[in-house]
Amino acid sequence: MEIATGSGLALQYVHTRELALPPDEEHREPAEPLHRFVMSPQQSMRIRFERDRASDTTANAGELVYIPAGESFVMKLSGGMEPKTALLSFRANGDGELPLPASARPIVFRMPQIRHWLAELLCIDEGSEAADYYRAQAHLYAIVSTCLRASKPESKQELGLAEFVLHARRRMQEQFDLSLEIEALAKSSGSSRFYRVFREHTGLSPHQFLTATRLRASLKLLADPGVTVTEAAHSVGYSDEFYFSRLFKKRSGMAPTEYAVKARARVAALCGVFSGDLEALGMTPCISLKRGWDLDAKRRESYLREIRLANPDYILAGPLSESLEAELSSIAPVHTYNWHQYSWKKRFAQFGELLGLPGIAERWLADFESKSANARRLIRMNFNDVPLLIVGVREGNFRIYGSQVRKLADLLYDELGLQAPPIAADIGFMDAASLREAASLDNEHVLFLVEYPASERYCRQIEEEWRRLKADGKPKICLFIRLDEPFNYNAAMHEALVDQIVYRLHAIREPV
Repeated sequence: MEIATGSGLALQYVHTRELALPPDEEHREPAEPLHRFVMSPQQSMRIRFERDRASDTTANAGELVYIPAGESFVMKLSGGMEPKTALLSFRANGDGELPLPASARPIVFRMPQIRHWLAELLCIDEGSEAADYYRAQAHLYAIVSTCLRASKPESKQELGLAEFVLHARRRMQEQFDLSLEIEALAKSSGSSRFYRVFREHTGLSPHQFLTATRLRASLKLLADPGVTVTEAAHSVGYSDEFYFSRLFKKRSGMAPTEYAVKARARVAALCGVFSGDLEALGMTPCISLKRGWDLDAKRRESYLREIRLANPDYILAGPLSESLEAELSSIAPVHTYNWHQYSWKKRFAQFGELLGLPGIAERWLADFESKSANARRLIRMNFNDVPLLIVGVREGNFRIYGSQVRKLADLLYDELGLQAPPIAADIGFMDAASLREAASLDNEHVLFLVEYPASERYCRQIEEEWRRLKADGKPKICLFIRLDEPFNYNAAMHEALVDQIVYRLHAIREPV
């Protein structure tokens, strides 16, 4: 099955396969008559055309690399757990040629959606059902389109300092385990304003941002009984474990060894919301149950058996019936939180106290405050008190969030300073079957929260339809924030939302 482009060229998806590779060893892929995109989801990768050692190129984790048909190549992944790479293969048939410029090096580019598409593409090939295959074809055309845009040569001046800072930030987030010289990075920006612009983007200096990224990555490692302090330090970029320990204690108020003991406690999160709070503390629950499990009388004994087998030290739950709380108390101490009725920040701090990690919670909240203060400043710059209607984009419907919904109002309206439209005061939340129904509300400007892995194309269609439904000759604000899952009232989700808002606001070329 083929889909032709306007130039007479037809792209035909073939398959995507996964390779498990030995870390830090070169692997050769022979030439094929197919075009290929290569990606390593978790590790950075060195890659070059076999014919030319000078073509050696680095791709960060999650970046795609284009390999033209007929090219053999060599790749080497950095060390890590189960190094893997994915290869997407396709044909280019027809009268035209794939309009990618001849390049001495592999073309490297980013496409955030690929992480969500990868699991799907690995299950689809030329023999798949038509509906699945055409979905893979749509993904292929989107990937090729992004590759075409990325292949256009751009100078540092054309990229601009803001784009360079975004690149530097991504590099710190993805390569924090490597040696990164902040001063050299600043010099390579070609601007004396690098430090100021970086702080405008993140709320932190480059050094503070890198340190926070490294130490937060170390939490999950230290919570693993199989990882020593030395191994954790080296894994996040510190060759001197004693320096790492001093830094860790200065920021969190406790030594890494003390944190490791506390963080290895077995916690049952019987309310799904709480998993995101534990994640911010560096912990993973030993068991997490789906919403409404406590109301399923038929499976109650089965759930209780699962909880017993998990052998928790603590049980965290929402409001429970007296009988169920009594049964759970026979397994481990039960701590209930009526989480609808008070701030997630208060609950998060309570979790820190309960688990003996108050310094970790306090540091996380301090970093979050820096981020939210930065987001407030950007919102004032871009929107200048323009009222925004908050609309959740969900599978099958749209959800309008009003100022009566605490989990969104306390962040977006109260903390970040977005202006609520008058209609929001009368709404908790309201589901709309169509965008036309949502647009019938009396507000022109909208912030869409995309609560499932929707395609960029679908988001563009929503924006076009909103502007058409609200057409009156006046400019409209349509801001898209991608969460890729339903919004949860916890630390991890609030941080993801603030990060997305800052990213999207910096992508706006001109303030409103």
